[in-house]
Amino acid sequence: MCSSDLVQSGIQREFSLILQHIDATDKSEMARVDADMNESRTRNREFRGEYQKLVKTDKERALFDALMAARNNYVAVSDEALKLSEIGTREAKERAMKLVRDKGRAVETKYLEAAGILVSASKAAADEQSQQVQDAAKSARAGVLAGLGLALFVAVCITWFIVRGIVRPLAVAVGVAEQVALGDLTRTVEATSTDELGHMLTVVNSMVRNLKSAVHTAAEGAGNVASGSGEMSRSEERRVGKECRSRW
Repeated sequence: MCSSDLVQSGIQREFSLILQHIDATDKSEMARVDADMNESRTRNREFRGEYQKLVKTDKERALFDALMAARNNYVAVSDEALKLSEIGTREAKERAMKLVRDKGRAVETKYLEAAGILVSASKAAADEQSQQVQDAAKSARAGVLAGLGLALFVAVCITWFIVRGIVRPLAVAVGVAEQVALGDLTRTVEATSTDELGHMLTVVNSMVRNLKSAVHTAAEGAGNVASGSGEMSRSEERRVGKECRSRW
């Protein structure tokens, strides 16, 4: 039970104790009721103090002030009825009961109404705060999900660029190697980076140049061999021709 609910139950208990005091016929019974009344009022004062600490808005402060004003009117009538009841005579008891009926019920009702309005306002404020907390939690959850989605998108993009940066040079190098295997030594690649992949492409270009140079050297050697062989054949033919003429 919250402090504002305890205030309401305390009001009802105080009023019940006033009626018990008026109905009491001996001093000891009235003394017991007086003790209970003092205890109840002390407890109610503590409840109001606890609730006052929870008051935060201007509306709640205004309602609390209205509650205290209603309590002051209630206490004034209650104390007057108790004083009459303390006299102990039948006439005094009747006057006390009449005062309670004529004024006590009305001020108690207003006191309870003020407490009820305060209770309703407190619950509404608590519900609003709870809703604000839930909305804030939803916003935070949405922000976290959006952040995770953005982080995932960035991670995918970075991974794609890294893979693309690795696969593309490899594909180019494989394509050049396939063309070289088919005998095309005119293909080269452009090495635009200085990392390991760029170095690999540079080595591929060097390999193609070396192969082209080797092929050119081999072609020149083959041409020289063919030229030398032709010259030797012609020399041999001239020698044989001379020998034949000399014999004849």
